[in-house]
Amino acid sequence: MNKTLLTTILLISSTVAVAHDAVILRNKGVEYAANGDFQSAQKYLCEAAELGYYTAQVECGYVLESSPAPVQNPVEAYVWFSVVIAREGTDTAFAAERREAIRAKLTASEIVEAELRAEEFISKHVK
Repeated sequence: MNKTLLTTILLISSTVAVAHDAVILRNKGVEYAANGDFQSAQKYLCEAAELGYYTAQVECGYVLESSPAPVQNPVEAYVWFSVVIAREGTDTAFAAERREAIRAKLTASEIVEAELRAEEFISKHVK
């Protein structure tokens, strides 16, 4: 088998495996959220988001915004909503609304931190 074809097959297989993992993680996160375990929900949803799963990125931002402490993290929620906005998917308007609501509650230094982290995450997650 030629080397290019083999490399392509391996790359596709790897991508499919990562996508499958993201779906499993997201489903676990949704199940935990439905049962009120927001700490576990955040863990799994945000892991799926890190793997590039768009829906999990929206849900990670939302759980970080709306969960009780210690899960709530407005800066991280702002970052994930910024990624969603940059990806220009079906939840862009929702993410923009949520990000602005969060921004209104952040201090000036938190906004700077959120913007810097958002730039970093966007360069990593938006292609």
